[in-house]
Amino acid sequence: MIKFISAGESHGKCLTGIISGLPSGFKPDLGFVENELKLRRTSLGRSQRQNIEKDTFSITAGLSKGITTGAPLAFCIENKDFRPDDDLLYKDFVPRPGHADFTGAIKYDLPPMVAAERASARPTAAYVAAGAIIRCLLSELKVICVGHVVQIGGIECFPHGDPSLYNSVVDVCAARCADMSAAPLLEAEIERVGESGDSIGGKVEVDILGLPVGMGSYVLPSQRADALLAAALMSVPSVKAVEIGLGAGYADKLGSQVIDPILLRDGKIVRASNNCGGLEGGITNGNTISATVTVKPVPTIKLPVDSVDIRKKEAAVPVYKRSDVCAVPTVAVIARNVAAIAIAEIISEETGGSTLSQIKERFEKYERS
Repeated sequence: MIKFISAGESHGKCLTGIISGLPSGFKPDLGFVENELKLRRTSLGRSQRQNIEKDTFSITAGLSKGITTGAPLAFCIENKDFRPDDDLLYKDFVPRPGHADFTGAIKYDLPPMVAAERASARPTAAYVAAGAIIRCLLSELKVICVGHVVQIGGIECFPHGDPSLYNSVVDVCAARCADMSAAPLLEAEIERVGESGDSIGGKVEVDILGLPVGMGSYVLPSQRADALLAAALMSVPSVKAVEIGLGAGYADKLGSQVIDPILLRDGKIVRASNNCGGLEGGITNGNTISATVTVKPVPTIKLPVDSVDIRKKEAAVPVYKRSDVCAVPTVAVIARNVAAIAIAEIISEETGGSTLSQIKERFEKYERS
């Protein structure tokens, strides 16, 4: 079964990732991986650190002549902003509200800034690299993972057309939305908020196309595809809510208004709508999987906030450190790659197989809508 684990800190030497369970026989597109890392780094609203980092990426194990061998695949991403033995991390005892500074310091008995090193969003670069590698595998199965901004603050985006083409728009739009008409409005809003010293949140939609009926299970809670996907998306820093399909929109509706009727069309079983977001009973139903994540405003802001020096037990104001004004566009890139990891885990659990040809053969036996 495909699994991913990472290691590394915000200002450590490098980020390391290991993907186990990959089949032998497929060729990851390293240019594609590097581009996903670039998109994460250059999204609108990022901090000045992105001018420092180049996300130099290298695979250190698991390939032979560029082809997977079935062994664990290992990679590393260099940190340019490497601060070995940074004594300042051990002198600041004022946690920033909204971060893991306080909770991490208490749990692991560390100074807040040392605890923050792993809790930082910097390790999401490893998630993106792993997800991009896995998306190369999913493309062999004709499964596509899309991520795009649908809201920043009070400004919503309304993309139209084929969702499988959204990524081509998102990748050239720094706001990472699939509705180019909304991009200038999003950019202006992020700039306005940044100039005020504050931060702003929003929403990202993740769409997964090409999955057949039957992935996941209701037999155990831990096998439900919706639970696995939601957990993966919820693990992204700053994500505070995950909705599948209509999500919170179900709350004020009647059953008759939101049921997805099952129809026959040209001999195929199809749905008249997709309110359930492609998942019923924790199992894929052949429709596009659709999830929406809510991203909170970044808690590090230029405006003063109240905190406490946990060593001296007295009121204090955290020292402002560089930070994103808005993480939403970046989360669009991270989320589609994190979703890919979760979906690959589900597929590999269902199909098994040690080689790409085995997985493809078994995957094709599932019924597609």
